[in-house]
This record gives sequence, C-alpha cells and structure tokens, in this order.
Amino acid sequence: MEQSERLTAERTEVKSFHPTNHKTDAAAAKSSFSGELTVPKFYTGKTVFLTGATGFVGKVLIEKLLRCCPGIRTIYCLIRPKNNQGIHQRLSELTDSKLFDKVRKEQPDFERKIMPVCGDVIQPELGISEHDRQTLEREVHIVFHSAATIKFDETLRLVCVSPLSPTTTHTPSFDWKIRHEQDRSPTRHRRPEMSVGE
Repeated sequence: MEQSERLTAERTEVKSFHPTNHKTDAAAAKSSFSGELTVPKFYTGKTVFLTGATGFVGKVLIEKLLRCCPGIRTIYCLIRPKNNQGIHQRLSELTDSKLFDKVRKEQPDFERKIMPVCGDVIQPELGISEHDRQTLEREVHIVFHSAATIKFDETLRLVCVSPLSPTTTHTPSFDWKIRHEQDRSPTRHRRPEMSVGE
C-alpha cells in the first residue's frame, strides 16, 4: 500500500515538471511582467538629438526609431550645409530614400517628426545658433552622437583625433547643458564606439 502511494506521488511530481507546464508557467510569468517599460514606451513623447544623421549609422538609427517607436515626439538632426545644399534639402534626400519606404507606408506623415538643425560637429558648441541651442536644451531628452569623418585621405593624426576631439568634447558638453537645464532624469549620450555620460 505504501509502495503504491509512493509511486502515485512520484508520477504526480514528474507530471508537475512536464514541458507543457513550463510553457504555461513561462506564459504566466511573461503576462505578469506585461506592465514593464518597453523601448517603444520609453521613447513615447521623447525628443532625440542626433549627430551624423546623414551618415550610414545615423540613417539607420532614424528609421529604426521611427518604425519601432511610433510614439516618439521629435528627432532633431544636426546637419551641415554641403555642396551648395541647405540642411532642408539634405534632409529631404535622406527621407526620400528607399530606407524609409516601410516607415512611409506605416506613417505617411513621419517627416513631421524630423527637424534639421544647422551645425557642424567640428565647431565649438557644434556650430548651433543660440536660438536652436535654447530650443534643444529645453526639449531634448536623449542625445545620440554618431558623427565621424569619412575622408579616408586625411592625415593619420587628423583621422585618429577627429572622432574623439572635438566631436566627443563638444557633444558631451552640449549633453551636460541639457541635463543641467532640465530637472529630470539624466540624458543619455551615446556614440557607436563608446558610451559617454551618466
């Protein structure tokens, strides 16, 4: 009798560890965490400032933010005039590319969320006008720094120094001003090769 009861208990114990039960438990656990903050939720209502917007990394980042975080408020893009093209023309060429076809289909008015800012990362204070700087310091929550030189015929000294100084000197300085001016959680400053900030 005791042996029969013991076998019944063992079968019950084995049944409780059946893979199907694990799936059920995992689903229940996932459901219990459904209220956690997700990336799209985090970016909802947020404003981003981006350097290197017309570069490969910058383009992909803009598209990714718009497509995966439809609730994002604004993406300010630092763009410098180039080859007799103004910043608005350069931005239009960027958003007209095939990269944004999916975003264009899902969000026909996505271009309203992208605002060009005239400037240059190699200039002090990023070459941004006082008016634009005040706007950015007031509105920006997150800073992405993805700008770097792509002139491969530059001297080795300039190529080695350029990505780090002055771009990673001026951008964190600008980032600090945003955090200093606003009473909210610290802004995150990121660049592809490193993370700078708090």
